[in-house]
Amino acid sequence: MKEEKIGLSKVEIALSVIGIFLLSCLVILPPLFRVVLKEKKEVIDEPKPIDIKVLTCTKLNYYSQDATVKENDTYTIKYYKDKVRTYSIKKERIYSDPLPYGEAKEAAGKQSTAYNLVEGIDFTVNPDDTGLKIVATENCDLSIFKPTTVTVPGDTDPTKVMSEYTTKDSVEEIKSNLESDGYVCK
Repeated sequence: MKEEKIGLSKVEIALSVIGIFLLSCLVILPPLFRVVLKEKKEVIDEPKPIDIKVLTCTKLNYYSQDATVKENDTYTIKYYKDKVRTYSIKKERIYSDPLPYGEAKEAAGKQSTAYNLVEGIDFTVNPDDTGLKIVATENCDLSIFKPTTVTVPGDTDPTKVMSEYTTKDSVEEIKSNLESDGYVCK
């Protein structure tokens, strides 16, 4: 009769210990590495919201130098840290005489054409021939607009295209000047 061996041989015991060790490493090491080798979280600095403020100044139903032209003006200025960023000017003129109305309409049309050839400024003119009224609106983004000179197609003389304000203008000074001219500002 042959003796049967009961139990594990030294090689089998060594392989079992190595297997248990490897399985333990697979279970224990990944969480340990996550704790020890933490990924540094990227701190993303969210930009602070820019506090763009708006100033609106109006002057309604007034007569300028000529008593035949009734005017309504609205200035809307968007600014940051007391410096102008964008502005919009809406001027409404109501004429009592067709002759100055026709001249003003032609000049405003030429101005609109010249301004619309330049990037960053938009000038629209809406004439009303029956009411002898001209509504001109100028919108300017000073981050894009650069003063220049353009020649309107069909015209021989160049036209200067300039903005009412610049990014260096103080909104407090603008407000003070407009209020001294009779505008009501909010």
